[in-house]
Amino acid sequence: MNAPLLAKELLEHRRNRRFVVVAALMIALVAVAALDGWNRAQAAATHRAAAVESDREVWVEQGENNPHGAAHFARYAFRPTPALGAFDSGVSDYAGAAVWMEAHYQNPAALRRAEDVGARAPFSALDPAWTIRVIGSLALVVLLFGAIAGERESGTLRALFTHGVRPASIVGSKAVAALAVIVALAVFAFLVALLPGMFGGASLDASRVVLLVGTYVLGLVAFAFAAIALSATAATRGAAMATVGAFWVVVALVVPMVAGQVGAALSPTPDERALNRAIRDEAQAPFWTGNARRPAIEAYAAKVAKRHGVASFDDLGFDRSGLELQAHEEFANAVYDRLYGELYAAQRGQDRVMRAAAALSPLLAVQRISAGLAGTDLFAQLAFVRASEAHRRRIVEQLNRHMMEEAGGEGFAYMADRSLWEQIPDFAGTLPRTDAVLRRYWPELAMLALWVVVALVAARWLTVRAARPRAA
Repeated sequence: MNAPLLAKELLEHRRNRRFVVVAALMIALVAVAALDGWNRAQAAATHRAAAVESDREVWVEQGENNPHGAAHFARYAFRPTPALGAFDSGVSDYAGAAVWMEAHYQNPAALRRAEDVGARAPFSALDPAWTIRVIGSLALVVLLFGAIAGERESGTLRALFTHGVRPASIVGSKAVAALAVIVALAVFAFLVALLPGMFGGASLDASRVVLLVGTYVLGLVAFAFAAIALSATAATRGAAMATVGAFWVVVALVVPMVAGQVGAALSPTPDERALNRAIRDEAQAPFWTGNARRPAIEAYAAKVAKRHGVASFDDLGFDRSGLELQAHEEFANAVYDRLYGELYAAQRGQDRVMRAAAALSPLLAVQRISAGLAGTDLFAQLAFVRASEAHRRRIVEQLNRHMMEEAGGEGFAYMADRSLWEQIPDFAGTLPRTDAVLRRYWPELAMLALWVVVALVAARWLTVRAARPRAA
């Protein structure tokens, strides 16, 4: 890096009116996005806390009820609200925030924020993460499109070489000057987005914040070197503007959009009506009206007898209605595991396409890592859905076993009271651990590092080539 050249670049950036406009736009968008993100996160946390309290109160105050009636009365599982969701909303606006846990049915997550705001806004959320990735990289375009092409067009590039300035110093000075400005704006975005949460008492994981900052810096560095490399391929500033601008459009907008469409085409998710029909035909009808009822009941009866150390279920004197209800649960659970497993497999297939596409765009790689660290990615959502389903099965089994063991032949006439309802645990979802996130997204981290190395090498080599005299 060359200190005089770095000072000259910083001075030019300060005088660049186009950059001033883009920087002002970025600051304005960051402020709006941070305010909106914090309001959304705070509202989500407040609504979730109120909903959890209300659900608990309604459950324990339901009065006397048959345990199976209570299983249909049901409870809700509410998705955890990550503190970093104010910075990067990920898929949260498009994924369900609550699951109704009732007997016999595995319900999909519901209450999507995008469904509520869709009629009022063209997009559900503008968050600081998007602003840094898209507007921050656009600001780098403005600063760097003429980095080498401008020097080449004015004839100063060869002069720099003549005076012994190394190619690495030229590339490094231009990249550092641009990144110093953009990273400062990005840090401002982080502070604006996260400080309200810190002052509001939100529990922020410092290691995740550091990893987030590092991820965005790495992504912007990769983009900056790529922009310099592309600038070196153009003979004029105008051509460089078109080339670098097209690169930004592709990596910031086209690749993420096309990857999503390709993923949906290659791994289509099952139609909701088809899924409901399959549940009815495979999880309900075979047991209640088909031939699966008797073998399912006999299998579960044998399991209960073995657990209690007797030869036959009838030797226990337990209520048979509770036995039959839990036998259906175990029969249906195996079907749900298969049907929902196909749904989750399709979603993971779409995610694999997005991962492959991240090799084409450092900004998409940043987007994926960012959502993972914020706890708002697909896998955090799937973890919530799986945890809520596991909790549903525990609740229903606890209620059915209570009915089976305590009803004494009364069946559905048996009534339980508050003492049973208070034994039912509340759902307590947790976010994936940081180490699990890093293990999942190590390919994207490797892609980012590779982008930095390749872009740096390309920028240096193309800068040397640009300084050579053109053949007549």
